[in-house]
Amino acid sequence: MVENPQSPKGGMNVNYDALLWRPWREGIGLDEAQWANLTNLIGVHMVLDRLLSMRILLGLCSIGKVEKGGVERLATVVAEISLGRRLELAKESGLLTADAAGDLSEVNRVRNRLMHFKPKLKDGFESVPEINSDEALRALARRGLQAFQALMKDDLLRLFEDAAKADEEASRGPKGK
Repeated sequence: MVENPQSPKGGMNVNYDALLWRPWREGIGLDEAQWANLTNLIGVHMVLDRLLSMRILLGLCSIGKVEKGGVERLATVVAEISLGRRLELAKESGLLTADAAGDLSEVNRVRNRLMHFKPKLKDGFESVPEINSDEALRALARRGLQAFQALMKDDLLRLFEDAAKADEEASRGPKGK
């Protein structure tokens, strides 16, 4: 293991950049700035992906009474649907506006271009502006933020917390028993 001298507690930590990330980054021809942009893009995509699933799940749960354990089963089904299909469902059902769906779709398009190898793209990462330009990444991040705000409308996380609390109370049975 490689000791990380910047560890605030002075303990042994693995310096993942030296041990793992740098060789991988260099192995695919990315410099540190490109790697940082790639990492930021993946993070934005991951958050939006999960929020889209939560928005759809909330929509499904609000149209009828979900039996005990049903939310987990629905969540599993929703998670297995591709992001493109979930995006289409959210847009067509009115859970997401066309503009917000377009923003999320663009984040997904760029992420897919980076994550799925295509031998026909001979210039590799050089042809992806969002990795090579902080300005292009900022423009995409703005679109991601707009999608995030649309997905979070009605305070999505609070709604899930309230639903979990109600489910917990229901599982305890009527008060006084």
